[in-house]
Amino acid sequence: MSRLRELVRRTARPRPQAIGFGREAEPAQPAIVGVALVDGEAEAQAAVGAGAGALLYAGPTDGAARVVSAAGARPVGCVLAGATGDDADALVEAGIDFLVFDDRLTEAAAVASPHLGRVPQLGEEVDEASVRAIAMLEPDAALIEPPPVTTEGGRLSARALATMRRRSALLRAPLAIDARDDSSVIEPGTLAAWRDSGAPILIVASGRTEEAVLAVASVPPPPERERGRADALLPGLPGWSGGEDDDD
Repeated sequence: MSRLRELVRRTARPRPQAIGFGREAEPAQPAIVGVALVDGEAEAQAAVGAGAGALLYAGPTDGAARVVSAAGARPVGCVLAGATGDDADALVEAGIDFLVFDDRLTEAAAVASPHLGRVPQLGEEVDEASVRAIAMLEPDAALIEPPPVTTEGGRLSARALATMRRRSALLRAPLAIDARDDSSVIEPGTLAAWRDSGAPILIVASGRTEEAVLAVASVPPPPERERGRADALLPGLPGWSGGEDDDD
C-alpha cells in the first residue's frame, strides 16, 4: 500500500476524544488530503511551507529525488502519462511513492512494481466497463476531472455526485480531484460534497496550496450518521471504505 493511501485512510477515521483529565485529544486530521503539483525542488519547498499534505511531481525523472528530499515525510507522486518500466524503476529508486498515469499509454511493466502506488487517470468519457477493467490494477486512487456544475443554480448535480460514488465503489479506491486548473473552485462546501462522494484527495497547482489548505481546514468531518451507518454500496465513508484493507 502506498503512503498516499495510508494518509487517505487516516482522513477517513475520527480522532479519539480525550476523556476526563487524561491526555489531551490528538490534533484534528484534515478531512481531505491536499496535494500540491510541483515542477521542481523550489516549488516543493514552497508547497511544504504552505502546508501541503503530499506532493505531485511533474518534472523529468532525474529531478524526482530532490523533490522527495524537499518533501520530508510527505508522500510524493509523479505524473507521467506514458510511463515505461525503466521510468518506474527510476522513480522507485528516487523514493517516489505513487505514479499518476494513463492506462492506455503506460507499459504494463510500469505498474507492476509493488513499491509504487498506482493512480490511473479517468477521463470524462470512460465507461463502466473500462472502470471495472482498471479496478483489476488495484489502484491506490484514481484521478478525475472536477464534476461539472450542471444545475440552474450553478451547483453540483445529484447525478454528478452519484457517478463519483459509483466509480469509487467499482474501483474500491478513493478518487482524487484534479483541480490544477486555476479556474477550479476551491471552497469548503464543494470539497465536502466531493469528499462525501468518494473523493478525499484534492490536487492543486503549487501556487494555490495555501488557499487549498485553508479551504480544507474548514471542511467539517463526515456526519456521525455516515460514519456509523453501513452504506448500501460501500461500508463506512460514502464512495470508498477507509478500512477495507486493515488486515493487509
